[in-house]
Amino acid sequence: MRAQRAAARRRAAHRPLRHSDCLSAEPRRRERRSPVSPRDESCRLWPSNTARRPPTDTRNTAGVREKKMNHLSLSELCCLFCCPPCPSKIASKLAFLPPDPTYTLMCDESGGRWTLHLSERADWQYSSREKDAIECFMTRTSRGNRIACMFVRCSPNAKFTLLFSHGNAVDLGQMSSFYIGLGSRINCNVFSYDYSGYGASSGKPSEKNLYADVDAAWQALRTRYGIRPENRAPYSHEVLEPS
Repeated sequence: MRAQRAAARRRAAHRPLRHSDCLSAEPRRRERRSPVSPRDESCRLWPSNTARRPPTDTRNTAGVREKKMNHLSLSELCCLFCCPPCPSKIASKLAFLPPDPTYTLMCDESGGRWTLHLSERADWQYSSREKDAIECFMTRTSRGNRIACMFVRCSPNAKFTLLFSHGNAVDLGQMSSFYIGLGSRINCNVFSYDYSGYGASSGKPSEKNLYADVDAAWQALRTRYGIRPENRAPYSHEVLEPS
């Protein structure tokens, strides 16, 4: 049997190659030459031990714009409520929104007379004659700040003077036209002041400074113009309650 098998192998080795043999061998060649599958290609290009991800721009991730509320950034709000801080700090940050000054006060050489200069943002609605009826000066509070005060003579025969504490997002320059119109309609004079950190006033806005500001304004109104308590009408807008 072994001799027969060896003879058959020798005959097959010397037999000429037929066309059917080529066709039968072609699939095997193609199978050997088949391209690498997409999965294998990805494995060959990107080894499994190094996970490739699209590059990301991390330069601006730490500098994302922080949303502001009442002039506070997101990080400041988190520190404000999570620390937690003093209640007065919360009131100072959220209750006071001082605008950019809309006026300036210029003092003469004697130091006793102040001249009011309004900017365009003050939106003055009257003539220079009404502006001459406004008297401004500076006074010092018990906490050492200098605050700007404004006395508007709307009527020479006015019996009452309105002690007006304006809102938390305006200053005396923006309120000057309103004071002229208000005093003329109700026939009274108007006295107002800027809080610490507002307009021409020095210092920073805070709850404690606010109490000192209104006390200094009342003392100046009483001593400078001789207004008695029964002839004053206190009025506050948003920040203070009348007392």
